[in-house]
Amino acid sequence: MPTPYDALMRLRQREVDDLRIAISVQIDQLVSIENRHTVINAALAQAQDVTASEVLLNTQSYMARLRAERDAVTNNRKMAGARLSQLRDNAVEAYGALRAIHSAADDYRSDVERSAAQADQAFIDDLVGGRGSRRPQRRR
Repeated sequence: MPTPYDALMRLRQREVDDLRIAISVQIDQLVSIENRHTVINAALAQAQDVTASEVLLNTQSYMARLRAERDAVTNNRKMAGARLSQLRDNAVEAYGALRAIHSAADDYRSDVERSAAQADQAFIDDLVGGRGSRRPQRRR
């Protein structure tokens, strides 16, 4: 049964679906950032090992570049984590609104069904009541 809330439910459902997709994309981006961070840390560790074994090899500029890149990746990770947190908060709000609209639509359906049942019952009561109140007419 259609309700006045159907259009709003579809709109909110699309919003929840869009947020679900955005969260998935943000998680993928965060995983990519984490992988890049791991690769940079491994490269730094390897460069430190090479520097320790080769005294004449100067890797300071290389390590400085890796550290700067690691810092940038760390900042990106923090920003991506904050965006993910915000998206999750938005999704919770949107889902809560969707559930409230579903509840209102269910209440509307219940009210319409209850009104129809009461009208049917009143009609039946009128029919039954009409039969019982008829008095047989006497013929003279």
